[in-house]
Amino acid sequence: MHSRRLIAAGATLTLVAATAVLVEGPLGSLAQAESPTTSTSSTTTTTASGTTSTSGTTSTSGTTSTSGTTSTATSGTTTTSGTTTTTSGTTATTSSVTTLPPPTGTLVQVTNFGSNPGDDNMYLYVPPTVRAHAPLLVALHQCTQSGPNFFKGTEFASLADEYGFIVVYPSVTRSGFCWDVSSSQALTHNGGSDPVSIMSMVRYTERHYGADPGQVYVTGASSGAMMTNVLLGDYPNVFRAGAVFMGVPFGCFAGPGVDVWNAPCAEGQVSMTPEQWGDLVRSAFLGYRGPRPRVQLWHGTADPILNYENFGEEIKQWTNVLGVSQTPVSTDNPEPGWTVTRYGGTPDRPEVEAYSIAGAGHVLPEAGMNMEVYAIDFFGLNRLCHQVRHQVRHQVSHQVSHQVKN
Repeated sequence: MHSRRLIAAGATLTLVAATAVLVEGPLGSLAQAESPTTSTSSTTTTTASGTTSTSGTTSTSGTTSTSGTTSTATSGTTTTSGTTTTTSGTTATTSSVTTLPPPTGTLVQVTNFGSNPGDDNMYLYVPPTVRAHAPLLVALHQCTQSGPNFFKGTEFASLADEYGFIVVYPSVTRSGFCWDVSSSQALTHNGGSDPVSIMSMVRYTERHYGADPGQVYVTGASSGAMMTNVLLGDYPNVFRAGAVFMGVPFGCFAGPGVDVWNAPCAEGQVSMTPEQWGDLVRSAFLGYRGPRPRVQLWHGTADPILNYENFGEEIKQWTNVLGVSQTPVSTDNPEPGWTVTRYGGTPDRPEVEAYSIAGAGHVLPEAGMNMEVYAIDFFGLNRLCHQVRHQVRHQVSHQVSHQVKN
């Protein structure tokens, strides 16, 4: 993993020269460092009420961005909209927002990003290689963890460096740090709780960092995998595909509350027909008739936390939702102990792809096994970004050739 700084973009910010911020050291410890230099003829304070007071002009090369309040960000101009933006049924008011991204290679905490009924935190990674209209990946941590933990413990940020996509790392704040995958609010399109908070993060990134709304993907592990399934069910109109590491079917953890542990589901005792599982997904967004996201599933056969039986139930659910046969179109073993089955579509682009990892416990994506690479390949982000870069190089070469001839 690359060593990356962790900085916070808060709702209240006072700009002074050489502001001290906390950064993440190579071993994950917190050290103190200086932010990019800010020059000012007077102190400018941005407040959470959306107003700015200043006694002079300010120019900055620093980086901070927020939504829903007045904010100052990277060496750019500030535009005042004062308008209300509707995001998938949620409303966020934006005033005086700067749209340029933060310094590259940093994990930035963004506050006031929009409607946040789950009281979640948002962390954003924009790589040095980010391109215009970049794809967006939402990466969701497991219980007892956080967005920064998932940033450090997985390879998605390194892959973003290589392929130029943006990553949002949402982070739970409630006790236990598990995602709400049980309440009726969470299992309903625009119903509230964590899914609406995450959608606000997606829309924020699209508005302020130019992420492509047609290239939004989601992945997660354990509780984050369950939320991946929930988001795919709640917002099929937003997410193009998802990769689920050690999850359970959509609706399997349903219960009376936000922080529910469903033992029968976790232990693999809940079994339904494909149509019954599919109906749970379809009921999340009644009346929706559009395309559904493709799904990649991962599970270890020796998982002691979320029983392996859930893997087969997920396959039944998503093959039904996507309207494809439960008979694989192909089966192979890309790595020792791995068995991958593909359903619908073609072997190169299946609708559902399922990885069974022999002997693996509750440890996916497993360090050093390149499982994140397989997820990015399923999304097509590696091929897509290579294609775009090839087109850019071709255009530049053509322009240079044209200038030489003239």
